[in-house]
Amino acid sequence: MFRDKLNQRKGEYNSKMKELNLKQEEVSSINEGILDLEECKFIVQDVSEKAQKKLADTLNTIVTNALATVFTDPYEFKIEIEAKANVVQATPTLIKDGEPYGLKSDVGYGVVDVAALALRVALLSLQKNHNNVLILDEPFTAIGDRDKAKACMLLKTMSEELGIQFIIVTHVAEIKEIADLLIEIDRKDNTSFVKDVILREKIIEQ
Repeated sequence: MFRDKLNQRKGEYNSKMKELNLKQEEVSSINEGILDLEECKFIVQDVSEKAQKKLADTLNTIVTNALATVFTDPYEFKIEIEAKANVVQATPTLIKDGEPYGLKSDVGYGVVDVAALALRVALLSLQKNHNNVLILDEPFTAIGDRDKAKACMLLKTMSEELGIQFIIVTHVAEIKEIADLLIEIDRKDNTSFVKDVILREKIIEQ
């Protein structure tokens, strides 16, 4: 009788030990999974930070070069990209003589106009799938006459080298002069109509 009870207890003990071992294996597996996830998170985080730095460096170079093309005493463009509370934030700054200026500060609307255009073009060109079309509403109106022609040539160069088609609403004569296709709109008796259509060069095939 005693031996039977002992064997019964022994069997129960062995069964519990097997269950315990299984649970320990499950816990071990879960812990390994957590470590893998943590490692993956840090890798993704690291890759993300490197990608953000590369993006920032690219944008800084493109916009700064654009400003240097148009203005004789240009600002340097710098954008800082960082993640805060899982939200990626970008802070653009214009720098001259080591002093930083916000885009809303007194740097002149012409400078902001060119910087904004270059930034839009840069972001569009970095996208894998895009339609190569940008619509601009009255660009370069705040740029002085001395620099306006250079800004227009910058626009032309961007279009030719990057294959971007610009659709522009403008009253700036210099932009009209570089347009491949010019559609002149007039207004009479509160009604707009096409006054003239001029095709100067072959339009980029879409």
